[in-house]
Amino acid sequence: MVIRISFGVMVVVLATFSAQATESAAQHGTHAAVEKTGGDERTNAYLERYRASQRALYDTLSGDSSPQVQVLAGRANLSDQDASTPSALRPKRADVIARAAQAASEDAFVQWMAVSQGSFTSSQCGATVWPEAEVANLVRLEPDNAAAWQFAVALAAARGSQSAVDDALAQMASASLADDHFSEELTAWQRVYAAHPDLAPSYGDPDEDEGESPQRSVLALALAQVGSRSNPALWTLERVCKPDAEQEITWQRAAWCADAATVFATRGTSLALRGQGLKLLAIVGDRSPETADWQRTQTWLVANSANPSENYRAMEDTDADRASDWRGDANDVVATARRLQRLGQPLTAPIGWVSPEDQQASDERAARTVWRDYLRTLIDGMRSGGDVDAQGAGAAAESIIAQLDAMSGSDASAPMPTGHDALPTPDAKAAAARALVAAAQAHPDRVLVQWLAAASTDDSAEDRAAAAANIQRVEPDNAAAWALSLGENDHDSLAHAAAGTRFDSHTSALLRVWLDAVAAHPALPGLAESLRKVDPSGRVYDDKGAQIVTASTMAFSAIETTAPMAVSRACAGSGKAVTGVDREACIALGHVMLRSGTSMVSALFGEMVLRKLDALDAADEARAAVVKQGRMTVASFDADALAAYVRDYVATGSEIDALRNAAERVAPSTPTEAAKTR
Repeated sequence: MVIRISFGVMVVVLATFSAQATESAAQHGTHAAVEKTGGDERTNAYLERYRASQRALYDTLSGDSSPQVQVLAGRANLSDQDASTPSALRPKRADVIARAAQAASEDAFVQWMAVSQGSFTSSQCGATVWPEAEVANLVRLEPDNAAAWQFAVALAAARGSQSAVDDALAQMASASLADDHFSEELTAWQRVYAAHPDLAPSYGDPDEDEGESPQRSVLALALAQVGSRSNPALWTLERVCKPDAEQEITWQRAAWCADAATVFATRGTSLALRGQGLKLLAIVGDRSPETADWQRTQTWLVANSANPSENYRAMEDTDADRASDWRGDANDVVATARRLQRLGQPLTAPIGWVSPEDQQASDERAARTVWRDYLRTLIDGMRSGGDVDAQGAGAAAESIIAQLDAMSGSDASAPMPTGHDALPTPDAKAAAARALVAAAQAHPDRVLVQWLAAASTDDSAEDRAAAAANIQRVEPDNAAAWALSLGENDHDSLAHAAAGTRFDSHTSALLRVWLDAVAAHPALPGLAESLRKVDPSGRVYDDKGAQIVTASTMAFSAIETTAPMAVSRACAGSGKAVTGVDREACIALGHVMLRSGTSMVSALFGEMVLRKLDALDAADEARAAVVKQGRMTVASFDADALAAYVRDYVATGSEIDALRNAAERVAPSTPTEAAKTR
């Protein structure tokens, strides 16, 4: 129920809340606690099975007598721990690749694989081991392959030789094709999995027997491997071809870059190479209609790729159809063309076709616009009414409106900016902060207004502290109120928080305010449809459901995590050792959060604090398990169940009680685990 201000997620709050809360906690030092206890047992069992399968894959490939097989070992996805503990039985990845390259110096595929897994960077301790011999071998064996010469560019740049960079770019520009050996690697992987079917990565349910896991064809397994290739030369190639304030490139280099990019874009033997070429053309400033046509065709081919690792729709292809598409030595350009022909689709994008990415962006822009307009209506009504809490909530929400305005700009059809460009303007944020502070100062006994002011990151530290003091004066038994004041080595605030009898951030009160607001203002036309398009859960909304999601989003985004995260920093911060009286206070506070918290956030943060301090007993484990199960239940709710859940939260003032009620509605005839914790 905590949102990220990225619109596609902004309106999809309830189903993603707990993962966000857990992530936030980990960022403030609870990751060690999760690691210590192993985290979720089912997840860890799954991960360990996958790690074991990758270790077996690496050991088999690295121990093979064929260099063509040995060089594949670099693709095994070893964990940092497995990769950093070489032994006689598990040599270093770099050593295995180098050995294969030395043994097959006349094999272009082996050299390509070695180079494409190499490094062309330097560290503070000096240069890494560059694949110099392998690059020399590759361009000697394939002098007409532009893709091979890109590594010569990267090596020259690493050495700091601009003349050598230009020489390699000239070779790229004059090449007749760009080949990344996609089809050869695909064939090699098929041979590996055909010879060693036991090496297939384990993706099954850890609670099931291996034999019950879905079987994947040799081709599907091989496609999964080649779908995760990377290119260590790409960043360097883009950098040397990009004119900017820090680097002026000669007209000749610009021409070589453009010609090389054209080779990649039009004669690349993989969709990845063609995409790389189009990106380079954009970098050098090519905006020609011809290039635009190439880009449109590329987008169409990628959207219809024959590789299920790249296009989820291809997962629906039968094994026979997939084998036909990839027959012979097909690369993914050829296989995708065959797939389109088999499906009766053209090889170029039809007139009027919109890519999935463009369609999603269009949907988000439309949804953002209608949601922003509806929020504007709600906030104006709240701030102009006579209810003090509504006035404060409206003022607090102004920063979100400002952010939506900044994201949209004056043109609602413009692309959505990201990063710094998506932030609210300083003036808009300051105006919203002043309004909220004024409301808090005028009504020192209105707890909800004080919570909004104390949780605002736009207010000054002095204003936040004054609001927290007001809450503590009115609610001295609320541990969450004292948590707002927790600072470094703040023993007094920690002791007050530990003495609390409840942990309430007043989210239910804020939710009630927002539900009243949406009840007073009908949903704007298109609001429900907009939410449906950007909600990955697939929920179907009517206007009422859209209003409830709007109210929930705004309520849960404002004050939910402020106090729990303060506790996490004080009691479970990264590298923080809590001892003596403070440790006992943190344990007591963790118990209050888990046992008497009014939200999933407070319960989960309480559990993590207790786990970090080795103070989680069996009853606490059981309660935490119920909350986590409730999180999954919420994620599966349809629009009606979501509405009932929100109503229960407001009625009871406790999200935990709302979870219990939801669980009982799902299985009313069966005593639930939730009921056992009453």
